[in-house]
Amino acid sequence: MDFEWHPCADFAEVANCLASCNATADLVMLDVDAAELPDTCTVPMREALTALRAPYIEVHDRTGASDVSTLVPGHPSMVSVVIPGDPAAGYAMALSIGLRYLADTTRLAA
Repeated sequence: MDFEWHPCADFAEVANCLASCNATADLVMLDVDAAELPDTCTVPMREALTALRAPYIEVHDRTGASDVSTLVPGHPSMVSVVIPGDPAAGYAMALSIGLRYLADTTRLAA
């Protein structure tokens, strides 16, 4: 199993990265606050999430952060992990959830 990390400089880069995940990803983790998404990136992000075949986990370090899954109600995140003020703990929990999901050979279709 491979783990790839793609830090993105802006929201347009996030949308492009999501589009490239379709070929190889079994699971995606996102750290994106939808409330900070510029209007010009809403449509590309919505399209990238709609086309995403893999399930995704959202990670936030603020309780007020908005899930990006609100952009695509038909394709919600598998889980949203929120640990205020401790991003490392949020990533650790999200990775733990993701590894359990990937290890499960009896996945059910959503």
